[in-house]
Amino acid sequence: MDDKYQITIDEVAETFNVTRETVRRWCRERKIGYIKLPGEKGEYRFSKNDVENFIKTLNMKAAVKFPKYPKPDNVEDKLNEEK
Repeated sequence: MDDKYQITIDEVAETFNVTRETVRRWCRERKIGYIKLPGEKGEYRFSKNDVENFIKTLNMKAAVKFPKYPKPDNVEDKLNEEK
């Protein structure tokens, strides 16, 4: 096995607080890089780089989904008026 691919599916699931099935779905959807070990079980393995790239992708999607808008100048005034 390639020494870079030492992170298990359980470790990835725990890192993102999701189930093993969610990680498998990410793999099927090619959202996260991985290798599948030979054999009947064909366990998944991930490299640190795979996980870091996935985190970057999630952060970029969050930034696009929730853009930072500048606060209007009069927001504080309106909040104070409501009190």
